[in-house]
Amino acid sequence: MQFAFKERRQRLLMKKLVLTLFCVSLSFLVNAQTFDPINSDSKEQKIDVEKVKIFPNPATSVVNIAGIFNCQRAAIYIFDSYGNQVNQYFWEIKNHALSIPVPRLAKGIYTVQIVSENKSISAKFYKK
Repeated sequence: MQFAFKERRQRLLMKKLVLTLFCVSLSFLVNAQTFDPINSDSKEQKIDVEKVKIFPNPATSVVNIAGIFNCQRAAIYIFDSYGNQVNQYFWEIKNHALSIPVPRLAKGIYTVQIVSENKSISAKFYKK
């Protein structure tokens, strides 16, 4: 009887631990998506929903992003599918486009986030 009680208690503690870890992970993901590294003290992030074109997709050595308007300089962040930042660049945007080198990235799905003073744009690509 005592052994069954301990086993049941251990299972309940494990479920509580898993639920707590899930809530913490979910909270981190929500905060990571709303964080603006340029205006980190701002309460409201300005997000532009303009369509950008990302090619080639899947990429092998470079990712081109076209259709970035009203930006001269931007911070470019690349995140893996787990939300870990793998690369960071600070570049000028010329002719409303960027070319980002990706030969060192492992195969997988990535998110590129382009953050300027007045907008934030995110797009996904696949590295072959």
